Amino acid sequence: MELRVISKFLASKPTGWFVIHLCVSYAYLGLPPGHLMASPELKQQTYRITNLPITCTKQQIKNVFPASEKKLIEGVSLAPNHLDDDHPSQTATITFASKPASLENLNFTTGGRLEDLVEVADHRFATVRIDSNFYGWTPLFADVNVSDDNLVDIVAVTGLAGKAFASWQCDDGSMWLRDHLPIDIPGIRVSIFGYSSELSRSNSRAVLNDFTDDFLPDSSYSHWS
Repeated sequence: MELRVISKFLASKPTGWFVIHLCVSYAYLGLPPGHLMASPELKQQTYRITNLPITCTKQQIKNVFPASEKKLIEGVSLAPNHLDDDHPSQTATITFASKPASLENLNFTTGGRLEDLVEVADHRFATVRIDSNFYGWTPLFADVNVSDDNLVDIVAVTGLAGKAFASWQCDDGSMWLRDHLPIDIPGIRVSIFGYSSELSRSNSRAVLNDFTDDFLPDSSYSHWS
């Protein structure tokens, strides 16, 4: 299945809410040579920053990091957290060419407060958190030229032993769903959903229903109606 086929499929649908589980083979994504998705073991390091103020910009996020680490930034996304209308906020992803020194001691499982790791002058960042596990929902992109009611939702869920973000990365470190798909398909909102999918050396006792409860956080299902 090539990107233009996906685009044609979405264009044929009426406006509204749609959730698409992407299970396309890497070999059929139609990406140019050198951009096929790589294994999750990449030199680039990507982090998720949550609970950002709704007025925050990408440049303000970059400015949080020291100049030496800002030079390492290769990609940034910023999208509204559309699953919590009562507490408007944004979620960002930020990709560095290599792991920045300020995040060297970040706990993979729990993450941490951003201001505990880097010096943050902006008081609006007091409750902002950062992690690298990407568990739960992570919005990556929303077309600002289309109203929420008319956006088509694309939600990518990785399989067992996959990684919510890295499994969709290309061998140049870019991320297909974040950096390429929005260019090819207008009028979309893109999210990923992550869970503890490790198979070897895993201590998880979770069952499928546990992940389902996290995937559908609103018991009224109002977000999908």
